[in-house]
Amino acid sequence: MANASGGIILYGIDEVDGCASSLTTESIPDSDQVIRRLAQISQDNIEPALRVSFSVIDVSGYQVLAAEVPQSFSGPHRFKFNEKQRFVRRYDRHIADLTYDQLRAAFGGAESRLARIESWWKVVDASAYFARQLRPGPSMVSALVPTAYDGRTSFLDPKRVEQNWSDLMMTSFGGGSRSFNYHGLSVFPGARNEPVRAFTQAERFGPVLTWWSVEDLRQGRDEKWFHGAWYVRFLSESLRTQRRVFERHGIGGSFFFFSKFQGLQGWKMIEDGGIFAGDPSDGTADCVEIGPIFIDDVHDISTSGTEVFTDHVDRLWQAYGQASCPQRYFEALE
Repeated sequence: MANASGGIILYGIDEVDGCASSLTTESIPDSDQVIRRLAQISQDNIEPALRVSFSVIDVSGYQVLAAEVPQSFSGPHRFKFNEKQRFVRRYDRHIADLTYDQLRAAFGGAESRLARIESWWKVVDASAYFARQLRPGPSMVSALVPTAYDGRTSFLDPKRVEQNWSDLMMTSFGGGSRSFNYHGLSVFPGARNEPVRAFTQAERFGPVLTWWSVEDLRQGRDEKWFHGAWYVRFLSESLRTQRRVFERHGIGGSFFFFSKFQGLQGWKMIEDGGIFAGDPSDGTADCVEIGPIFIDDVHDISTSGTEVFTDHVDRLWQAYGQASCPQRYFEALE
């Protein structure tokens, strides 16, 4: 099913010629244990790992166990049984082994999807979403993109997104406004006549993107400083905001997460303390980029999302001559 279009397997229902005929199970003793056992079996015997959701449904005094199998975009998957390993696919009510051509297409399809997503990410231009000026200076940008993105299929309806447009507001916005554009819907802080300093963009073809302009800690003095902790907080809050939009619209499964801190040339990083505490560090890169980071199931991410990007944030500190991002910045988000 995962290698096809997904589906739901129901236990506790008899069938005749493929149609449900009667309920057979009045109760499932210790259903939690049964679900844990089935989840463990699927986890141990399917690769790459596949998230199968199990639930018990009460129907007219009977119980039905449902196993929901998502269509996978990280396959093809194979299963192990009786010391054999097979790539199979379900066709109507029977299964068959994938042919050589089908396997080649499946592996190639995953690579081409990622290539399309990376191609979109490389040409993202924040100014394309607004007719007025963006605040100048370095900026942080991140995006959460469904692995099923193909640049043609609509995932989000901008008019439906507008019904709950506050979902796109990061808590640090402190309020917001919204506007439609060619790509979808943008939500941003501040009044409509001010330069844009931040926004979240929900695109109809799948990505939800967040952009934030960095303000100078030195406030116009000879040197320009930023605080390294800003990037950690931005990644956590933007990922939480992006995920909230997809969850509102019932879109789950696997995603890619991208981020970059750009326009850093000539700016120094202050790592600790207040505005003038500690020694600022000179950087060696104009842009620090992370991703694509593969997220197998977006529902499994913690509220802070730190497990997604913790291993990657060190790149910013290393670009400024230091070994790693201080752990306390991540702990502050928990």
